Amino acid sequence: MDDVSTAKPLSEQSLFARLGGETGLARLIDVQYERMLADDYLGEYFMGVDIDRLKTAQLAFLRKAFGDTEAVYRGATLQSAHNGQLVTELAFDQFIDVFVVAARELGVADADLAEVRTVLKSMRAKVITEFNPSPEYNYPSKPF
Repeated sequence: MDDVSTAKPLSEQSLFARLGGETGLARLIDVQYERMLADDYLGEYFMGVDIDRLKTAQLAFLRKAFGDTEAVYRGATLQSAHNGQLVTELAFDQFIDVFVVAARELGVADADLAEVRTVLKSMRAKVITEFNPSPEYNYPSKPF
């Protein structure tokens, strides 16, 4: 049998496959980070971060999240990876928006973009962190 006769229809393929597999997802992540690093607000989250290592980890994680049954992710949990990062709702939403806009520009279908957004939004509670002030900090008694 040839590859054409055994290929699944698009409707049966994983989101990972519909995003172009590893090559397509890696390209999407590259475009996403180009834009996030150039953004004044989002760029601050990545100062001093090894971006190549981060991209590799994100690729492994998103392969699994987007349905690649052969993917193995052994990295940190979302919660532990973002612990102490003070990720705000605005930053989280902008991260998703940058990802979706980059995917659209790379030719991802609208229905797949909606699914991408749904998958990423499902991670909200594990990524957004709260500010927990240190009880040892001596807060000023006067306004700044």
